Amino acid sequence: MQVLHQDGSILVFNKPAGLPVLAEGWDKEAPFLAKMLKEQVGEVWVVHRIDKGTSGVIVFALTAEAHRSLSIQFERREVKKIYHAVVNGTPNWE
Repeated sequence: MQVLHQDGSILVFNKPAGLPVLAEGWDKEAPFLAKMLKEQVGEVWVVHRIDKGTSGVIVFALTAEAHRSLSIQFERREVKKIYHAVVNGTPNWE
């Protein structure tokens, strides 16, 4: 588990590629990040998601109040997101 930051309101986690944030409908027994974190730290609220195949930083709320506040910030697009891609080779287009 790679926790980057945790306080009384939020948990910031470095999600590896290949691990879904939420349960996948077709395999109820498959591991997923929210369940794993809940077992480690107690109740967590999903604020946003990252695709299963994508690695990156994800924020979970640890309280209902933090979840509400963060959800509003994401909805209003007040959260700055930065995306990086690691590629092998050069595309044929400019």
